[in-house]
Amino acid sequence: MNNQKLLLFDFDGVIADSMKLVRLFYNRLHKKYNLPYANTNRDISKIFRKNVYDGLIDIGLKKNEAGNFLNDMKKLTFENENMYKPFNGIKDTLNKLYEKNYSLAIISSNHTEIIERFLDKYTFNNIFKKINGAE
Repeated sequence: MNNQKLLLFDFDGVIADSMKLVRLFYNRLHKKYNLPYANTNRDISKIFRKNVYDGLIDIGLKKNEAGNFLNDMKKLTFENENMYKPFNGIKDTLNKLYEKNYSLAIISSNHTEIIERFLDKYTFNNIFKKINGAE
């Protein structure tokens, strides 16, 4: 029997210090989709604190536009992926957990490809067993 403990992590705002970027990208799109402007990172956190689709619908995104909005966010993320940085100390913390035989995974409303590219760029050395992204 395997007694290994599983630890789940979000990506944006937990591993990647990216809430300012998410807010920047959201605000670039808010007029196009008739959504309220996000003045603070807290405004963004409120939208994304539950299922991303539900959060966007709750603030006025039309259901038939959700896919387009998220594709636009993905495009902006890929165009600006060099701006994504890990939180200070997060890599060391995650490596220590991995070394203590914890099984680590990511579950995120961001896309798996973006997360994987970030992890490769910052050499997180395949410490995550599984990544479940938005797709």
